[in-house]
Amino acid sequence: MAYAEDTVGSLMSRDYVFFNQSMKVGDALTELRSIKPEAEVVYSLYVLDARGKYVATVSLRDLVVSDPEARLGEIMNSVTDPLHDTDDADALAELMLKYKLHTAPVVDAEGKMAGTIVIEDVLERVMRKH
Repeated sequence: MAYAEDTVGSLMSRDYVFFNQSMKVGDALTELRSIKPEAEVVYSLYVLDARGKYVATVSLRDLVVSDPEARLGEIMNSVTDPLHDTDDADALAELMLKYKLHTAPVVDAEGKMAGTIVIEDVLERVMRKH
């Protein structure tokens, strides 16, 4: 899908790591070792339901320090609402700074995970505009 230039969707990456909330922390770590994602892809992991809808975020830090037998549903964080792919991109830098986010989930109109926003992409956009 093509997005207008000033939308969140135009800046988002479709590369992200997601798991089900019933997965054990130890199994998630094993899976991460297996797929070896790029650094910017693994700031956070995303918990999706069976229909691909965003549920919550798990930081890499929380994953590493948690009991390997804990379920992702026990350590996930839903403090921040996801961004919508059609949202205006102008407020991204302020939002990410306010909540100290390295990444933010992006959903479509149905609440399905569409991608992520990575702080580096937001900073590049800000620098281009100035």
